[in-house]
Amino acid sequence: MEVGEEGLAEEDHYLLDINLDDLEHSTGEDQAIWLLALKAAWKAQQLRESRANETAAEKNRGAA
Repeated sequence: MEVGEEGLAEEDHYLLDINLDDLEHSTGEDQAIWLLALKAAWKAQQLRESRANETAAEKNRGAA
């Protein structure tokens, strides 16, 4: 699995500091928790960006 900073808020970059080799030797539960946290962080960033775009679009409509 390749992961990168793109799509993550700065406060979620710590999720990428996890050594994936260590994670590979961890329990399935630890792996599931990390993966869910990463997916939640990506989704949260997508929602923030979507809301920002909606707000910008509303301002543009109001200015027209």
